[in-house]
Amino acid sequence: MTDALQKQIAAWREACKHVDDLVKNCPPLSDMEVLHSWFQEVHGWLAYLATEQSRAETYFAVHFSALIDSGIPEDAMKVIKGSSTSLERYAAGKEPELYEIWQKLAGLNDAIKTILYDMRTNIATLREADKRDAMHAPAQK
Repeated sequence: MTDALQKQIAAWREACKHVDDLVKNCPPLSDMEVLHSWFQEVHGWLAYLATEQSRAETYFAVHFSALIDSGIPEDAMKVIKGSSTSLERYAAGKEPELYEIWQKLAGLNDAIKTILYDMRTNIATLREADKRDAMHAPAQK
């Protein structure tokens, strides 16, 4: 693995840690100002994760094809038996850091998408509840 790729993996790890920390420190839904700021920051990471997930997958694919081109030992091929899943697992074992960070980026990308969708739904629900409460308050006076 080249120094440039090692540096890239380190940068991805740092970004993933930051996103993990953001996810773990989600503010309560009752504090809309802080929540809005948090939401904007998390939303900004969505494009980064999608782009970098693709880059990491491409790096892995390049290493995967180089592994195949260099020849896989016959004893390993007997175990793999033409299984694409086993072959990918074999390549992941040969490039564990690259495979791990690719999967981490993909997982965070999916998690952020889900969180943002759920957050939008929750915010819309709270706004509707506030509107209903506001309509009922004058009638109760």
